[in-house]
Amino acid sequence: MVQDSTSAGVNWLTQGGVQLSTSAPTNFATMTVSVAPTAAMAVGTYNGHITLSSPGVASQTVNVTLQVTNQDVIQISGGSSANITLSPFTIGNSATAFAADSSNCRSVAITGANNTNGLVVTPTVTAGGAFIVTPISLTGGTTPTTMTICPNSTFTQTAGTQTGTVTISSPNSISATANVSFTVNAQPVINTSASSVPFTFTSGGTIPAGSTVSVTSTNGTVNLNAVSTSGSCSWLTTSLSPAATPSTLTLTPNGNAALLQSATTATTAYPCVITLTGSGGGLPTAPAVQAQVTATLTVNPQPIIGVNPTVPAGGLIFNYSVNGAQPASTILNISGSPAMYAAGYNVSASTATTNCGSFLSAVPSTGSTPFTLTITATGTGTLPVGTCNGTVTLTGIAATPVSIPVHLLVTASKANIGVFRSGFFWVLDANGNGTFDGTGLGQDLAFGWSGFTAQTGDIPVYGDWNGDGKTKIGIYRPSSGQWFLDFNGNRLFDVNDKVYNYGGIAGDIPVVGDWTGTGTSKIGIFRAGFFWILDSNGNGTFDAGDANFAYGGVAGDKPVVGDWNGSGTTKVGIFRAGFLWVLDTNNSHAFDAGDTVTAYGGLSGDVPVVGDWNGNGTSKIGIFRAGFLWLLDVNGNGTFDQGTDIVTAFGGITGDVPVVGKWQ
Repeated sequence: MVQDSTSAGVNWLTQGGVQLSTSAPTNFATMTVSVAPTAAMAVGTYNGHITLSSPGVASQTVNVTLQVTNQDVIQISGGSSANITLSPFTIGNSATAFAADSSNCRSVAITGANNTNGLVVTPTVTAGGAFIVTPISLTGGTTPTTMTICPNSTFTQTAGTQTGTVTISSPNSISATANVSFTVNAQPVINTSASSVPFTFTSGGTIPAGSTVSVTSTNGTVNLNAVSTSGSCSWLTTSLSPAATPSTLTLTPNGNAALLQSATTATTAYPCVITLTGSGGGLPTAPAVQAQVTATLTVNPQPIIGVNPTVPAGGLIFNYSVNGAQPASTILNISGSPAMYAAGYNVSASTATTNCGSFLSAVPSTGSTPFTLTITATGTGTLPVGTCNGTVTLTGIAATPVSIPVHLLVTASKANIGVFRSGFFWVLDANGNGTFDGTGLGQDLAFGWSGFTAQTGDIPVYGDWNGDGKTKIGIYRPSSGQWFLDFNGNRLFDVNDKVYNYGGIAGDIPVVGDWTGTGTSKIGIFRAGFFWILDSNGNGTFDAGDANFAYGGVAGDKPVVGDWNGSGTTKVGIFRAGFLWVLDTNNSHAFDAGDTVTAYGGLSGDVPVVGDWNGNGTSKIGIFRAGFLWLLDVNGNGTFDQGTDIVTAFGGITGDVPVVGKWQ
């Protein structure tokens, strides 16, 4: 018989009875002993025994001892669980760099709670954690040991946070768990507020102001550790501050003179690529990131303001006789070049005067090429005789200003003297001071008729051929009866001038006057000492429209013409015997009671001259004496009055022929 018993009142011991062996010897048997500890059992030593008895045999006792101790607990970093965060990784690092970088791993200590050594531990990924390198590394297979968890590089190109659980177990021990997380950061991106920054410069203009570009980043701060440029960048200065995002990139044109003046006829562009290189993300091997900004300098050629017709070197000259007709305006064509300024380029016109007040105007004050500019010099009765000076200045953005000098030559509204010399040369008292004082601005005129071939015997004639208020020159050629008239007054014999055939009979003397009061001078002939043939209709041909009549007839009579009564028409007259003036004042073409007879002159060789010496609108008489001395009946009373009439010297070269006109 088998009987078991335990101490301390806990039934923890069982036996399965005795099984006799069926083989010899028959007295051999086996017995199964089991223990069944319970959770209620306290730590300590438990004793029991099994008694074996059989009839007729002395009983036997088997003592059984159960030692109950506390169950061991696996600890991770001193606790039953731990949160392990692997070092983050930023996309852009190479997988090779990642694998070689142990700093991405994390190591923790594995021990037993009761400082038990020798516990066999096994780490196993029990949830998620595909990103964890397996098998997990241990420095040893039993406690105490160190467990190292590393992320798998396969999972480093997808941004986000991954989690997993690692369980550390040991037989007959309570397991520990590690909650592992691994964050993959998106690669930082450098952002700029502008990818292209334009600058425009026009040669000769102002260097453009600088510009700024905001530099920011996503997915973390970026350390901006390099700014490089490529392309045509010598015109640009760059600066970056601060050296980490958010930052400001400053682009400043630096005034590279050679570059900025390079465009001469066409626009030239100079692109400069600015590359910003940085790193970020906080990893030991930070990925490099870049952003680019293209700054382009467009250089336009300097605009050139063109003026046509070309202004003479001395400027524009206007002539005004006090209380006379206003000088015609000058119209200039304003253009822009090169081609890009030919249309739509704005040009401003401003005026300034140094004397005579505001006599000068330019209209319009602003125009867009191409356009016409009208320059006007306005005369008034209060202007002093002399030269009024001013300037019209044309300006446009970046263009070199164009200055146009303007001179208004103001003369008394009177006839001025002059001489025709050597058969071809004209010397004219243009400023009316009765003295030859040079040929500068506002002074006298001295010239030959360019392009005209003079011949011996040519006779000077003069008149207002085109009605602009100024007297122009001309020639009558007795040998052919031809008239050559500087019709446009440019002192050049050109296609605009007039050539007439009128006269041609031996002894014909040319006369000129406004026979019909139209404001233009016409030609005529004094023939045979008494007969007048006047081209009344001004066509340069003798026809039915012309006047012809007799006035004079005494041997030696010389023709004189003038507006004796200020009516606006020219009348005829006779200078007789070297002193007597017989003037057809009433224009009846016959000598009658309405005519004027007066004596003025009287010395041998006196030559008669006629002009409006004081500008009151009537012609007065005068004498050219001895080839240089002028005696002019200024007050028109037909008598020489000492102190009132003009006596002046002008000429003096043998053969000088007197001429009279309003030359300016």
